[in-house]
Order: sequence, then C-alpha cells, then structure tokens
Amino acid sequence: MKQPRAAWPMRKTALLLLCGLGLLPLQAMANREGGDEWVDRLTPVLFRDSQQPERDTSGRTERLRRLIERHEQHRPVGWTEQIRALQALPPLEQLRAAHAYVNRRLTYVDHAETWKSPQEAFASGGVCVEYATTKMVLLRDAGFPESALRVVTLRPLKPNGVFHVVLLARLPDGAVFVLDSPDRAQSASIVPLALYRERIRPVVWAGWRGGFSTNDHPPVGGVDAFSSARTGVPQERTSRFASGDRLVDIAAELRVVRPGERPLTEAERHRLALLRRYYRAPTAENRHLLTAAEVKKLEGIRARLDREEGLYAQPRVVQRNGLSGR
Repeated sequence: MKQPRAAWPMRKTALLLLCGLGLLPLQAMANREGGDEWVDRLTPVLFRDSQQPERDTSGRTERLRRLIERHEQHRPVGWTEQIRALQALPPLEQLRAAHAYVNRRLTYVDHAETWKSPQEAFASGGVCVEYATTKMVLLRDAGFPESALRVVTLRPLKPNGVFHVVLLARLPDGAVFVLDSPDRAQSASIVPLALYRERIRPVVWAGWRGGFSTNDHPPVGGVDAFSSARTGVPQERTSRFASGDRLVDIAAELRVVRPGERPLTEAERHRLALLRRYYRAPTAENRHLLTAAEVKKLEGIRARLDREEGLYAQPRVVQRNGLSGR
C-alpha cells in the first residue's frame, strides 16, 4: 500500500535521528582518542591512586605538612568553637558549614608567600590555595577523615591561563564534592564533582599529608608548550623544583609573571634583581645581600637542577658587577 505523501517527512526525520544516535558512540571514541576531548580529569580515582609523600618532587606535600605543623602551634581565634559546631553535624552538612565559614572569614589577597596556615591566612588574606588548605585543616580538626580530603592543583587548559586550587571531599557513601574559593566558585555552596565546570582540567597534584595523586602527563619530551614558548623552560622543571616563593622562582627562571597576574612592585623588582644576581653568579659579595632562607632556596634549586636535570641546567657566568646574561 502506498504511503501518504505527508508521512515521508516524518519518516525522514526519524531516520536522521537514528543515524545521529548511531554516531554518538563513534564520536565518544574519537573524543577519548585525541583532539579537544571533553574528558573528566578531576575524578574520584584521585582518592584511590595515591603515591607515597616522599615521591612528590613538586614540593607541595612538604608545604602542606609544614602548614599543618604551624597550624598545630598557632590556631586562629574562634577555631575551637567552629570545630565544636561542625562536630554536631552530619558529614554533608560539615562540608557545607566549613565551606561557608572559610569563604566568609578569609579575604582574597594575592601574595608571593608560601602556603599560609589558617591563622596566617585569616590575618593577612590568601588566594585559592589558602581557601582549600584552610577548609581541609578545619574539616580534619573536626574529625572528618583526612584521607577523604584532597587539596587539588589544576593545570590551565589554555596558554597564559592560571593554575587553580580547590578542595575535594568524599563522603562515606562515595559522593564527592568540590569546595571552591569564592572568586572562582560557580555556586555559593559546595558543588557535586559531576557538575563542577572545571573538572576536565589536568590534575597536577591532589594531596594530603599521607600521599598524593596526579593525572597530569606532560607532552612528549616533557615540554609544556604554555611555558616553553615564552621561557624555553620545561613545565616539568617548574613543578619539580619550584620553591613556593614567587620571587625566588622567577629569579631561578622557573616561572614568569603572566598577563593578568599581579605585577611586581618596585621593591619586589629590586629584590628580584638581587636574587637573580646570586642565582646566576653566586659570590660572597652578592650572598650577604640576601636572607639565609633565600640563599638556601636558590642553592637548593640550583643543586637539584644540576644533579637531577642536568639536561636543563643553564650555564651560569660568574660576574662580579651587574647581572650576567644569556
């Protein structure tokens, strides 16, 4: 029996729909294989795939350990009362309350210091790292399992992008939530991991005192095009040898001041010149202009580069007047 002419458009539409559905698995496979794939990289797997702290060459596990040590010696005013309030709540409500408390009390202030303890951050402000670590320490002090918390460093997806740090928390039922800082948060409350808009970013480091995880695999040859295009320095060198001190790391050419980032002040530029002079041409004359801590950081970076990454160690010309050049 011949079909009415009006039925053909409907049958054509149905056929096109079926073809489109059939192509979806192929498109998903193509996304997994390469290109600009939309693949989750911030996943619950980070809680299971932990490496020992001593294997962390980025220095982040050590910074977190020292932060917790300083916190245990000096706690912020009102910290004990907040802990008691959290302890009276079920796990999910603990996350929400800790998230709201820290985002409300901590002021966003850019700085060039290493990771601050909660007391230091509440006193002078902090960035995304302090928001994440302060929430982690608060929840830990309230009895939330430390192994169910991860301070996560996310790599940018685009050139000249910025790294970002958040806290991941896993509940007893396996649900995972993201606790973000207010300047970057997509919601005033905590966000389920599956709904977090930045979950596709590579995870440079996801750690706690007992270990760390990462799924950030450098490109072939270990060179990150984002940084090497501007400085010639492999990104892996930055993650392995950075000291956590902004000026020291710039002086050692492990990083640059990127567009949109807080520019250096006149005092910082003067200090940077002294740091760079010693790093490139270490002498007794320019050593006494630095603090013992700065000298230790610069010498540590130089020693690790020479010993472990000789391929990337840059020649240094001893020069007594002014800065040496390349």
